[in-house]
Amino acid sequence: MNDSYWLKSVPETTYPKLKQNQAADTVIIGAGITGLTTAYYISKDHSDVILLEADKIAYGASGRSTGKLSSQHGLLYHQLSEQKGREFAKAYYTAQEEAIDSVEEIVQSYQIDCQFRRLDSVVYTADEQKKAAVQDEFQACLDLGIDCEYICESEYPITLKAGIRFHQQAQFHPIKYLHALASIVNEAGIAIYEHTPVTAMEEQGDVILIKAGGYEVTAKHVVFATQFPFLDKSQFYFTKLINEQSELMMARYDEPLPDEQIISCDDQLDSYRTYRYMDDTYLLAGGHKHPVGRFDQGHLEDFFMRNRSRFHLGKHFQHWSSQDYMTADHIAVIGPLKKDNDRILFASGYQKWGNATGTIAGKLLCAYVLNHESQYKDMFDPHRRELIFSPTFIKDNWETVKALVKSKLTSGAYKLPKAGEGTPMEIDEHMYGVYTDHEHLVHIVDITCPHMGCTCVFNPLDKTWDCPCHGSRFDIDGNIIKGPASKPLHAYGEGRNHIDPHIIK
Repeated sequence: MNDSYWLKSVPETTYPKLKQNQAADTVIIGAGITGLTTAYYISKDHSDVILLEADKIAYGASGRSTGKLSSQHGLLYHQLSEQKGREFAKAYYTAQEEAIDSVEEIVQSYQIDCQFRRLDSVVYTADEQKKAAVQDEFQACLDLGIDCEYICESEYPITLKAGIRFHQQAQFHPIKYLHALASIVNEAGIAIYEHTPVTAMEEQGDVILIKAGGYEVTAKHVVFATQFPFLDKSQFYFTKLINEQSELMMARYDEPLPDEQIISCDDQLDSYRTYRYMDDTYLLAGGHKHPVGRFDQGHLEDFFMRNRSRFHLGKHFQHWSSQDYMTADHIAVIGPLKKDNDRILFASGYQKWGNATGTIAGKLLCAYVLNHESQYKDMFDPHRRELIFSPTFIKDNWETVKALVKSKLTSGAYKLPKAGEGTPMEIDEHMYGVYTDHEHLVHIVDITCPHMGCTCVFNPLDKTWDCPCHGSRFDIDGNIIKGPASKPLHAYGEGRNHIDPHIIK
């Protein structure tokens, strides 16, 4: 999988693997912005915490984001005001603003060199038919007292029919920030273990037993900070969280651009920001959103060509993908995995706004662990009715069913793929994924996803096997890149994959 500019621009972290059985009050699974922020705020009370990371610090979604921090989340505030009331919409805005302030406070308190800075954010439409929706959003923002202005033009080389500018938003280098945050919590006494994937977990009386990296860890509380919990506890979160992938490209850019970050609210997503480091300026463009496992090479090429033409970019640019989870009501889920059981917690559904919402999640998960009150527990309650009883819920679950059926109708190829390519092939009356690397070695894995049994498809950009149903991703040798699957894909000769969605346990 392609690494982001952020990941490539700093040295890798070198925290140890777990090498013995351990016990702690709290185990946090996942060392992205949610896990590290949770650890940071718990460390203000105590340090009896173990943080387990399957790969490297912030190697997942946190290290592949745009690095934006914003309370401007598309055309959301009009919808929230209409459906949940102005008081709810105002509280949501306040939570996001507090998150940005919290990141700034941490950066200033510890003098973190992560290029954090304040600037404006713009949401816009290039579609004449959407001007009315932008105007409704602007009026809703004014009613909520949000510091913003209505605009009809931009210095970006885009078509802008209408837009809203939020003042005093922010951006940063996410990996520099999170590496520093990891160092802060580690120095506070919290143990961090990298390359230690969690493979199983069960409640045993008053403790929770976690199996990770070949060892066992017991805890009183567990926090899933993994985007999607591999444990379900009969809550069927795989039907409530919708996966979506976006592509990003970044290149040196020497022409002047306005000092603001900008995103469209149209079906064709366009997101832009600049990043300035020393004497260099980079342009970061995001777009080509699509469900994981439903990759369209033609649309990807259109995304690259559109931005190369729009900004006169050369052929040399970095590109990578990012993955997010959505909810039916566009509000994240943060809290107990199972209702009325605060021992196992999780956070997901950040709607592409993971830097600010992940910070909210860290503070809120800490409140659950320490049994503190928070005005935001009800807002982000994972068990609210709106997650199920909505047209979006019905539509997206039907799309998942169609993806499952389509994946089972995949007809295998009969020729080995060319170097750098992968394809499904039927071997011994079972579907396998075959990839030929550039040294002409052939990698063969069972591409039945261990989570729910969908057939994975090959992603030619990242060279991964992606599940089209719930977003699990695997490398060419079957190793897990992203859950909810908790088991790798078996190589040919190791037997078929065991399907275990962890619905009951």
